Amino acid sequence: MSEPHSGLALDPDSLADHALRLWRIARDRIEGRRFDLFLKTATRRRAARAGAAVPVSISDTLESGLALRVVRPGGTAASLAACSGLSVESLRWVLAAVAKDGGDATAEMPDSGSVSESHRTDLDPDRRLPSAEELDGWVANRDDLGWVECGTTHEVIVGDQGWTAVRRRHRTWAMTDSKRDRGTLLAARGFRPPAPYTWTGSRAGNGSTLIFAPNAAAVVVGALLRGIQEGELPLEARVGGGLCVADEPAHPEGLAGGAFDDAGFDATRTLLADGRRVVSGLPKVGALRRGSYRDAPSTLTSTPVVFSEAPITTDSSFGVVRSCRILPLSREEWVLSFAAHTPHERASVVRVTAGALAEGCLGSVGRAVVCADGVISPGLVFRGIEVVQ
Repeated sequence: MSEPHSGLALDPDSLADHALRLWRIARDRIEGRRFDLFLKTATRRRAARAGAAVPVSISDTLESGLALRVVRPGGTAASLAACSGLSVESLRWVLAAVAKDGGDATAEMPDSGSVSESHRTDLDPDRRLPSAEELDGWVANRDDLGWVECGTTHEVIVGDQGWTAVRRRHRTWAMTDSKRDRGTLLAARGFRPPAPYTWTGSRAGNGSTLIFAPNAAAVVVGALLRGIQEGELPLEARVGGGLCVADEPAHPEGLAGGAFDDAGFDATRTLLADGRRVVSGLPKVGALRRGSYRDAPSTLTSTPVVFSEAPITTDSSFGVVRSCRILPLSREEWVLSFAAHTPHERASVVRVTAGALAEGCLGSVGRAVVCADGVISPGLVFRGIEVVQ
């Protein structure tokens, strides 16, 4: 099987040179205004199984695109346009589209004097995607997996005066599909078979204290961190001993982030909560992230890491939550929805406030793992959660 990528998608130096050529074309069309250019390529290979008696199928995908952000007169906002492809024709389309955009994207951009080097790199090791035969074996030899996908992304930012920042990331994704556990998304940095999801137990405890397995804890932590950023959990708000969390862009197991953010600012670790109170929000610069190359940079965590120093000894009275969704009723009040994972369980919900949830995080259980939404978390113990079946 042929490799699913072009030379640009594989080689960060060639992609950076191509980005600079496009940037120069854009510079000649955009006179006297600050702008940046963001390029992304993604190569992916997936092995999937539709059923126990069905052979594993292999599919390859290549995605690429670019985005142009131009500061509007006055300097308080920027226009943004994006397009798939990396050709000169794609850039011309984006140049025409950005001129028509009303402009509500952030205008925060580092100038050439505020970046440490004119060419910065943050590259995972140079590796090809696992072969089709390797991925076939990963799925065929495991009865708990529905599919596995490995992918490599390259991102290039070209900014003021032509400085460049280049990032490469390798990741593995997988979906569980077994009688014991169906529909849990797994993720890891690098290329390796995903570890089995081993959390067991049910919500059949006899109290209001619940253990959230890492994947469920990550959903709650992510929501609480958004609450910090949006003011639902203000600075100095009380939190439980289990909520010690920092955003660590350079974490070696992080699925996102790195040495610089998606606008090109240098990124640093930020302590958000220390197990007693909310310590800070994210900084104005250094935490600008794009969910997609089509999105404008906005202030988001990259790799939240829970490092709770309050381990909890559990017993049979503690129920276990293995997956969780959060449905906001308002800024302050949420509904937590728990799926059923055993024949003895039913789907259930609980109504909570962000403040009560943060304060009710007692401590941690087990080791921290990388969760599919980017949070690195152990299991977390929450009290005061009255489940409605």
